[in-house]
Amino acid sequence: MKLVGSKEFDLRPADADRDFDGFYDLLVDLSKERESYIMVNYIGSVPPKQELKERSKTWNKFPSFLELAFCGGFLVGFAGAHIGPNFGSAQPHEAEVYYAVRKDYRGLGLSYALLFSLFSRLNRPVKYVHAYVYAGNIPSIRTLEALGLTRLVLLKEYIYHAIEDRYHDLYLYRGLLSTAINKAQERLVQRGYKVVY
Repeated sequence: MKLVGSKEFDLRPADADRDFDGFYDLLVDLSKERESYIMVNYIGSVPPKQELKERSKTWNKFPSFLELAFCGGFLVGFAGAHIGPNFGSAQPHEAEVYYAVRKDYRGLGLSYALLFSLFSRLNRPVKYVHAYVYAGNIPSIRTLEALGLTRLVLLKEYIYHAIEDRYHDLYLYRGLLSTAINKAQERLVQRGYKVVY
C-alpha cells in the first residue's frame, strides 16, 4: 500500500529476511526517546539482536502480524497485532495492537495509515482490537479514541518503566475492528492522503 500526500509512504507486511536490520535499528533509536513508550523503554534496553532475530521468524505468521512504513526506503514506523493475546485459540476474535513512529515523522497521520493497513489484513476472524496506553501518552490516546476505541479501565501502577524507575498507569482501550478500519480511512482522507494499492 502506498500513502500519497504531503509526504509519500510505502506500507507493507514485514519480511524477516529483508527488514530485520532496519527494524532492529528503529528499536534502538526509539529506545533513546523518552516519549516513545514502547516495550524496549519499559524493560530499559533493546533485547539482544540474536534473540530478536529468532522472534522475527514469527512475523506475519498467525497469530502475529507486523506492518512497516517506509519513507524514501527508510523505515519510519511499525504497527503490530497479536491475535488471541490472553487465551490463544479460545480468543480468535480479539487482537492486541501496538505501534510506534519515529519522532521526526509523528503528527503526520502515519499511525492511522499503519493501523489501517494492519487492520485490513486482520479482518477475519478478528472482531475486536484492544491496546494498552500509558496514561500520559496523550497523542496515542487521541489516536485510539479517533479510531473509535473506548477507554475501559485505568490500570494503576500496571507496568514498571525501567528508564524512569517508576510504575506507569495504563489505560485499556477496546473497540470494533470494522469501526477502527473506517475511522482510520476517514482520518487519512481528512489529512489529504490518497491510498494506492
